[in-house]
Amino acid sequence: MKLTKRQLLLLTVILALYLFLQARLLYIRPSIWPDEAVYFDIAHNLVSHGRLATDLWSGLVPGVEHMALWNPPVFFLALAAWLKITGFSLLSQRAFSAVTGAAVLLLLYALARRLLPPRPSWLAFLPPVFALADFHFMRATRVSRPEIFVLFFVLASLNLFLARRPSRPSPLLLSLSGLLLSLAILTHPLAAFFLIFFGYCFFHDRHRLHLRSVISFFLGLFLPIIVWLLAIHPYWSYLYDQMHLAAIKKFSEAPWLILTFQGTNTGLKIVYATYLAVSVAGLKQILTKGRPQRRNLLVLLATSWFMAIYGRMFWYYVYLVPFVGLTAISQVKPTSHFQLKHPPLAISALFIITSLYSMKDFIAASGSRLSYQDYSTAVAEALPPSSTVYLSAIPDPYYALAPTSDRYRLIEFPVYPLDKTDYLAVLDRADYIVTTGNQEQLIFGSLFPDYIKANSQDSTTIGPSGGYQATIIKLKTTRTHPQTSPRL
Repeated sequence: MKLTKRQLLLLTVILALYLFLQARLLYIRPSIWPDEAVYFDIAHNLVSHGRLATDLWSGLVPGVEHMALWNPPVFFLALAAWLKITGFSLLSQRAFSAVTGAAVLLLLYALARRLLPPRPSWLAFLPPVFALADFHFMRATRVSRPEIFVLFFVLASLNLFLARRPSRPSPLLLSLSGLLLSLAILTHPLAAFFLIFFGYCFFHDRHRLHLRSVISFFLGLFLPIIVWLLAIHPYWSYLYDQMHLAAIKKFSEAPWLILTFQGTNTGLKIVYATYLAVSVAGLKQILTKGRPQRRNLLVLLATSWFMAIYGRMFWYYVYLVPFVGLTAISQVKPTSHFQLKHPPLAISALFIITSLYSMKDFIAASGSRLSYQDYSTAVAEALPPSSTVYLSAIPDPYYALAPTSDRYRLIEFPVYPLDKTDYLAVLDRADYIVTTGNQEQLIFGSLFPDYIKANSQDSTTIGPSGGYQATIIKLKTTRTHPQTSPRL
């Protein structure tokens, strides 16, 4: 895929703007999430002790101190390698997501050139520009979570797969495409839903398909997964327990889309209503105009919607961004002079609405007094050495405590449902609690504040008014438990 000097210049401008915007908010939006601390701890343990595990959830998640298996290993391994090279810090951890996001923009441009009309050539730049304006994408590339890495592997796999010629397929190209999809699945199992698209393509080309092509793709796909499962066979019981807990949590939550429309955030409702309108309009056009590229886009759009709704959490809506953008832009009607015959409402509405919502993050950060470094350092200085500290705070002060983790024994609050008796036993291990509120409310109701009320000896609020604040609670030596019945 050759690029002209003008195309290279436009891509450079898009990437420069993206990196500038990310640098402004890397520490601020979104807040430092406890999941990031757990991922960091796993990567640190792997590099320092050769152990893909964490003690932060010891006693809360079965076997996690021996092997972290609620997600497959690719994200953990990639993060560990990156941090070993660049240094163990929050900035480095989040920069990994930001750099991967830049690669996703390039892959999205390449995919747009394969799925959109070749003329006018600037159409292919619109999907990366839309992603740059979309708050799902920008937030997902500022937080250390697996979703943006899944998107990277999936887009890379799609580009290789669509570069094939069904009449003369390259086994190597298909093997690499299958391998990249395998890496996406080994980053997060939800990526397996993209098999719907690949299966559709193989079925559509079945009359021109060579058996060797199918074997090449699925060999690249399944071989890494089989190797991983065989490598962890001593820990299969932990794999089941951890993924079972993750599944219970997932299905106990309502989808983010439903919660949004039930809530009071009008701006967010408008964003998702626009996503839905663009998808329906694109569906209508794709079904009435049967070019293969349009049918491919329809399958990808439907798959991304299914993943977002099935995934339930806000973060999974980043999978929609490339395909909603491509769908909106596919409705462009170019003339022979390579100009828009009619500026499509879908593109204008999508870009304006998502841009306005994204601007909220930058406006909120402008002149902000929020300083994670000051906040987390103040928390660390207030905790005595050799204490066991239970962290239930967002932003999570873990990163100020981790470099001196030999001074503290750290516990992160659980995100998975477990027996209340086990949860209380973990709280009993703590000398201090650092909290910004009842983070465990969805799982345990009022048990956490009730426990604090019954066992608090002293408390101190850390942080300035108008900035990040947390309460440090010193617990009594002798504990009493609130009246509760065990819950699984």
